[in-house]
Formats: sequence, structure tokens, C-alpha cells
Amino acid sequence: MIVLNINLFENVMIIIYFKMSKEIKKEYYDCWNEIFMNEYRDEFKVDPLDTTLYPVTLKEQIDRYAKNILFWEKRKPIIEDMSKLDGKTMAKMFICSNAISAMKERSKEKGILDIVNWRIGELSK
Repeated sequence: MIVLNINLFENVMIIIYFKMSKEIKKEYYDCWNEIFMNEYRDEFKVDPLDTTLYPVTLKEQIDRYAKNILFWEKRKPIIEDMSKLDGKTMAKMFICSNAISAMKERSKEKGILDIVNWRIGELSK
């Protein structure tokens, strides 16, 4: 069982997403994915699909994880009215929540999640 590092509301949203997955068109996911890839490239000045490993210091790694989480948090939709939930919004929510969860899980695996969370607070001021 995979446990995502997100709040209860997001868990409900992801469950709804999976129930709606047959109704969500692949084009919504692909559209948001392309938009986010371009925004990521513009913000971080790197190719988001580049898997080349580069040596970085611990401080650089913490900063990178914190900035990535903030990047995705900023784009994650806030859904206040469940009746207005549609496939496009769910695709956007799924991509953002998945990216945030992955970054937090990597941080946790490396034993730096608390420091990354502290850095997120510093960057958010």
C-alpha cells in the first residue's frame, strides 16, 4: 500500500480522481503536463525530463526540494466547491499532488524532510 504524504482533503480528492479516471480525458492530463513542463523549464532553467545526476551539496539539495514543493503547491488547485469539480481540475490536482508527494517522500528517504519543511517556511516568508 502506498501512503501519500498529503492531507485528508487531498486523499479524498485522489480517491475521487480514481473513481472519475474513466471520465477524465488523457488530453487533460497531457495538456497540464505540457504546461507544467514549460513552466518548470522557465522557472528552474533545466529540462524537467533530464535524468542526469549532478553532484550537489546537502544545502543545495534541501533548497531544490523546497523550491520544487513550492512550485507544485503554487499550481495545485484549491477546490472549494465539489460540485464544480471537473476532469481538467482533477488532472491538474493529480499531477501537482503526485509531484509534491514524490518530493516529500524523497526528502523523507534521505532523512531531510524536517529541514526541507523548514526551508519551505523560510522561502514562503
